[in-house]
Amino acid sequence: MESFKNFLIFSPDYQKLIAFVSTEDQTQNFTIEVDWNYPINNIKPKLFLENQENADNDDEGKKQNGSEEKISLNNIAVTEENNLLAYTATDKTLFLWQIDEKSAKIVSRRSFLRTSSCIRFSKCGKILFLTDKTGDVFEYLCDEENFNTRGRWIFGHISQILDLAVTIDLKYLITSDRDEKIRVTNYPKVHEINSYCMGHKEFVSAIAIISDSHLISISGDKCIKLWNFIDGKELQSHSFQFVPVLLKVISHSHQTGLLCVSSIENTVYIFKYLIIDDTMTLDTLAEKQFKSDVELAVLNNEFYIEYIRDNDDSLKSGIFIDRVKIEDKTVNFQKIFDNIALSETDISIKIVKPFDVSLLFKHGRMFDNVKEYNDRKKARIENKMKSKKAK
Repeated sequence: MESFKNFLIFSPDYQKLIAFVSTEDQTQNFTIEVDWNYPINNIKPKLFLENQENADNDDEGKKQNGSEEKISLNNIAVTEENNLLAYTATDKTLFLWQIDEKSAKIVSRRSFLRTSSCIRFSKCGKILFLTDKTGDVFEYLCDEENFNTRGRWIFGHISQILDLAVTIDLKYLITSDRDEKIRVTNYPKVHEINSYCMGHKEFVSAIAIISDSHLISISGDKCIKLWNFIDGKELQSHSFQFVPVLLKVISHSHQTGLLCVSSIENTVYIFKYLIIDDTMTLDTLAEKQFKSDVELAVLNNEFYIEYIRDNDDSLKSGIFIDRVKIEDKTVNFQKIFDNIALSETDISIKIVKPFDVSLLFKHGRMFDNVKEYNDRKKARIENKMKSKKAK
């Protein structure tokens, strides 16, 4: 789930629709349909030292539309500065749309090499960075005269990249991976590595820049860490009782702010943080358990949570969105949207996590709550199937 002006943007089915949901006026909501027949620019980016003739030959016979195979979306990014929406698909194409508060127009569909893991715009909105599951990072120009230009490989990890952050001044690209590493790369001189932030014992699932020099990371080792990413220095570490997966930050200043963290068990935690003399304290404000996978977003200094509500006596099944209202230390979860209209169409509603956490642990073990979570999920699915048969 992403934000644009006063809208939250998400796909309710990861295949047919992109929904624009207004947080101010629900009558302004609209959807756009994914155009799988839009022509593909098949010129893929060239990897380091790759023979381009061979790379181009690999594109021969590539399908020009998605009518012959099951294709779905897997990553979405939005920039307000350039009014653009981007998303990647499992057919290894990158869509780019020009958007406003009322409509959207597709402007390009470009090829890339391997399954994407995340995409991020630069602050100016003129550059999109795409990472893939083999550890490579690519640069796509997104100003109007370059909507269809070839992507460019800029650097790589030796393992799957899980998250990417771009500094506001575009001086650094920060990437985290499955092998416990956080890499700080100079930009545009990407051959120069500024620093590594080393200290996690498991995969680094998410990172967030909170100041000109401070970075927060969460990991499968159940830790949240504060870093001086310029120097690659660990400043503070806190342990959780859960495996964190998603992270969103609202920075009030260089010292204070709020964190929204989801766990593998789909509990969402709200923390207040305070940083004094490079030491971070965390104050837990609230937590809420959800029955489905969740997505998180930040809009106008408020957190939003997307989830699926199962059918019960009072509410139809569908996508729901809660606004997290925080006043002093009081936290309320306010439902602002349910997609009853969407749920009555022929789409299959779902939320897709960016990666399967249970497959990322490197040290030959999984935490107990991962297995417990998978067992509970399996039981919920079986009970739901039994209920449907009973009806």
